[in-house]
Amino acid sequence: MASRQAARAQDLAATEPADEAAHIRLILEGTWPPELAEDLTRDLRASLRERGIAMVLGASSEGESLARVRIDASGLATLELRIVVEDALTRKIVERSMSLEGVPPDVWSVLVSSAADELLRASWMELRMRDAPAPSQEVPPAVEEAITASLAPIPQNDSAWGVGVGTTLVISEGASFLGARLTLTLASLSPLTFTLGLGAAGMIPIESDRARMDAVWLFVDLETAIALLPRARDFPARENSQQLQLSVVLGVRGGPLFAQATAQSALLETSDALSAAILLDGGFRGGLTLSGNTQLTLGALVGAPVLGVLLSDGVDDVARFTGITVRAELGIEVWL
Repeated sequence: MASRQAARAQDLAATEPADEAAHIRLILEGTWPPELAEDLTRDLRASLRERGIAMVLGASSEGESLARVRIDASGLATLELRIVVEDALTRKIVERSMSLEGVPPDVWSVLVSSAADELLRASWMELRMRDAPAPSQEVPPAVEEAITASLAPIPQNDSAWGVGVGTTLVISEGASFLGARLTLTLASLSPLTFTLGLGAAGMIPIESDRARMDAVWLFVDLETAIALLPRARDFPARENSQQLQLSVVLGVRGGPLFAQATAQSALLETSDALSAAILLDGGFRGGLTLSGNTQLTLGALVGAPVLGVLLSDGVDDVARFTGITVRAELGIEVWL
């Protein structure tokens, strides 16, 4: 029953019109699972269509094909496939065997179609060799473009900029700060990224018998990160899919801290103080792709101030931005 379904799918695809001047013929040999045959046919046809090359199924000799691509599934039980390209332009046959061992079945069609397409283009690239024999027929423009695209260097991404906004929480011995920040990230040296952040955070108020302590920290962040898992910018997510990113982060945060001690008693005076705080930390930042260029980010870093702050109510030290600190970040990042 399964083989009859696969045969009907091939017969239906073979009736689709092909560009007689530029088409290849796909021949599926052996016993194919119907879904895999349909997925493979769709993926390879889509890849060729992007270059203006049509594809038909079956071993019919009608029409002159640029090449015949035969994929043999006789060894599929042992996760082995054989791909043979009979190239009419170069009058040569190239082939390769590939193993699907360890590959999830839901990506078999993509992997096999990519391998067949690569083998086909590798055969055509011989046409650009200096001493290559003349092609058997005039090379269609679509094939010339495919060869040119294959020989072109991979463009470097020199405009990988990310803009983000999010919340930041810093907890230390005796004082905690909650605020927001804006970030600008440069990722043209992937897997390295560099981030500049600007933000403000208010200290969660602390009270003693004598005074209430408040503070605002205006800060600048400088961070560098190494991507452990690919970012959304490097591997755009497919529609309706989600993708995880993970980076190791090292950072420094510093800036002025404006503090105020509000007296709880008429016997004391309200006082203001200006100081500076610098924090060094490191940890991990992860991301979850929301769309092709937007991701939700979450960071957790541990460090310590190299320039801490002690706030006093006039008698005792009430607030201390010292000791081990924990920084948590939650935000949205958009890649341009």
